[in-house]
Amino acid sequence: MEMVLDVEIGALYNNCLADPSIRYVSQRQVGGICGLLKQGLTDASRDNQIAALDFLVGGAMFKIAGVRVTSRKNLTSPVASTLIGLLKTPSEDTWELNAYGKELLSRVEERIKATAHS
Repeated sequence: MEMVLDVEIGALYNNCLADPSIRYVSQRQVGGICGLLKQGLTDASRDNQIAALDFLVGGAMFKIAGVRVTSRKNLTSPVASTLIGLLKTPSEDTWELNAYGKELLSRVEERIKATAHS
């Protein structure tokens, strides 16, 4: 079954809003998300990572905390946990991007590039 990016982003948005508490993101969560993004993005530059995070959870972060994702630290802990749970393999020992995360980030990156060129 082919992934429909807008449907996936809508589901992620709803999952993020399930726990709207505003607790600060931990340094471990920031490092984990950064590592996962680097594994899944062809262009793993800081700007592209921020663009991908904004695309993935920017709407939820604005609704929850009224902030724009302009840094990897502009996330709440529950949103970061939701994103990590979605992208990371279930292994406790390694921080590896799962197959779903690879496809999702690939499609997000395609959308970001298409938006930048329009």
